[in-house]
Amino acid sequence: MQQGGTRVRNFVGGQWLDAVDGAVMPVLNPATGGVIAEAPRGTRADVERAVQAAAKALPGWLDTTPAERAAMLLRLADAIEEHAAELVAMESKNVGKPRPVAEPEIPFAADTGDLRRAAGQGARIPGPGPLRESVGADRRDGRARPRVLPAVGGRD
Repeated sequence: MQQGGTRVRNFVGGQWLDAVDGAVMPVLNPATGGVIAEAPRGTRADVERAVQAAAKALPGWLDTTPAERAAMLLRLADAIEEHAAELVAMESKNVGKPRPVAEPEIPFAADTGDLRRAAGQGARIPGPGPLRESVGADRRDGRARPRVLPAVGGRD
């Protein structure tokens, strides 16, 4: 990896982890061809580890209330805004995008574009109770039919 690069890891089950087999791959700046980071080269074993962690976390997530989920999304939006300059720099290098084009995307993601808007949608979920009681219920027997979502990577 070239000097100044970043080591990226997967965030799985509340921990920053390398690939199961330790393999990495370069992340290139398409504008320069330079290596800007190393990322885990995921395999089926990494996907299985992430799916198992998501399945383990699901019961706790289903027991959260709309207000608790909204608070989590708002904290994430705050963190994005707090680190906006760093995120713009990473986005510019990662996709070769000019900074003036990348700059308006970060606040949009945190605000009305995604997270803050999504946090506000919690008010539309019927009832004050946990997620398992308010959405995803099967009309035949009232049982929730949750879906396990993929894990998301990040850097340490």
